[in-house]
Amino acid sequence: MNFYQNVRDQRQHNRGHQVNYTAGYVCIMDCCNEHSNEPRVNCGCGSLPGDSIDHSLARQLSYSDFDLTGPASNYLKEVNVHLFGTTLQRYFGRTMFKQVDPLTKLPKYQIADSPLSELRVKQSRAIIYTLKTLDLDEASISGTMEILKRIAEELQLDADDIVDRRVMFHGDYLTVRNIT
Repeated sequence: MNFYQNVRDQRQHNRGHQVNYTAGYVCIMDCCNEHSNEPRVNCGCGSLPGDSIDHSLARQLSYSDFDLTGPASNYLKEVNVHLFGTTLQRYFGRTMFKQVDPLTKLPKYQIADSPLSELRVKQSRAIIYTLKTLDLDEASISGTMEILKRIAEELQLDADDIVDRRVMFHGDYLTVRNIT
């Protein structure tokens, strides 16, 4: 989280400045979650073992895997409708929602749902731990290392807990580069 902190009265020791924080969460997909109403499938520990991702299958890809006909073209159309709608809403949202259908009294223009909206993390299938907000900047490798150390401390992890496991990080290019 990066933002500019403005000050009302600027002085020598009271100036506007850039503020950098790091916020995050850990999402553990747990098919053995006792609160889940869904069937328990092949669950041993609730986390992804290291061999669950097989990169060798990428060598078997062919042109037909990227052919955009049939279901793939329908999916791309749905994605484009959603993205165009969100872009229009960003710039013309007030105008769009002011225009009301006289019969239903609902806005004429509504944003289509994302095609992947049904695949979002279900609360019943995941355990989500919100981490403390850190007053650290992830723009440097040393800052990123300090963030990872603090996350490991907060979660009380040691090396044995993550050996032979896949740990997925999400972030922008700089974050991924610094973690790597």
